Amino acid sequence: MSSVEQINSAAKQITLGISIICIIFGTIGLLLNLIIFTRRSFQSNSCCIYFLAATCINLFVVFIIVPFRILVGVFNIDPTSNNEPLCKIQIYLFSVTRALAIWFIALACMDGYFCSSSNIKLRTLNSVKFARRIICTCTVLLIIVYIHNLIYFKIGLVSDQLGYLVPSCIPTRGIYAIFTPFWNLVWYALLPLFLMLLFGILTINNIHRSHNQVISQNQLSQNRINNQLLKMLLIQVITILLTIIPFIACRLQLSLTLNNIKSQYEIAQDNLFLQTATVISPISHSISFYLFTLTGPIFRHELIRIIAIWLPRLIPKNKGQHHACRITNVQNRRIHPIQ
Repeated sequence: MSSVEQINSAAKQITLGISIICIIFGTIGLLLNLIIFTRRSFQSNSCCIYFLAATCINLFVVFIIVPFRILVGVFNIDPTSNNEPLCKIQIYLFSVTRALAIWFIALACMDGYFCSSSNIKLRTLNSVKFARRIICTCTVLLIIVYIHNLIYFKIGLVSDQLGYLVPSCIPTRGIYAIFTPFWNLVWYALLPLFLMLLFGILTINNIHRSHNQVISQNQLSQNRINNQLLKMLLIQVITILLTIIPFIACRLQLSLTLNNIKSQYEIAQDNLFLQTATVISPISHSISFYLFTLTGPIFRHELIRIIAIWLPRLIPKNKGQHHACRITNVQNRRIHPIQ
């Protein structure tokens, strides 16, 4: 096996392995997230509304986008490569949904800043009503931001892993082909990550200031809950940073060398880096439940409550039947007096 074939084989194995892990753990974790964040005790907290919105989008990523990448990256099957309308819709839909998942976490960081602020006007923005409005506004904004994908993407010939020309869904050649990767980086990664870091720093600053304030017992209890949610948010932001930075670096490197003439070996290397970076990014969409369980006592307690509610519904029925059988057996064994 040549070095090019070895690199291409490694890219496929990495894509398949990580994608399957994301699908399995993502399915279990995100469905449990959905159950927990729709509980009445969480629906009154604005930060949980952002988590719930992100969970819904992440389900689309795990169930649709990740399997699609397996088809394309592992089995070389692209359902959109011969259908231009489908090609445009797929690129547009995937771009919007991936960005929304990241932006909803950025909005949760903003909500954390409002929640921890000493400014009364800012604290009024820490509400479920405002959270729902800003989620809708953000969704409409990103729908508009990526609308150009429906116009300028088309079916074109590109080099595959072995250097052969194959049809693929690509941006129109020229200025747009250079513009769109940077545009996607700004809206999918750089801008939301900047907002996460900005509001994260401002929130930490607000928390340090609040330590010197005298607060009531009720407010202390609410602050304890908010601090747990902020800790859950912080670990989610760190995970997003770790999984998106390789993707940013890879996309920038490929964009800067777009016009370079490359050998088959260099094309295979670029494909390996791109496949690895692309398949790593959905990890942050898949593991939020496990991060929340590890870092959030309030989340763990709600999970335990749900288990405590549902588990007896499965077990006592069998126990009841077993108990009834034992009573029947005892009654049958009794010696009745002679009449």
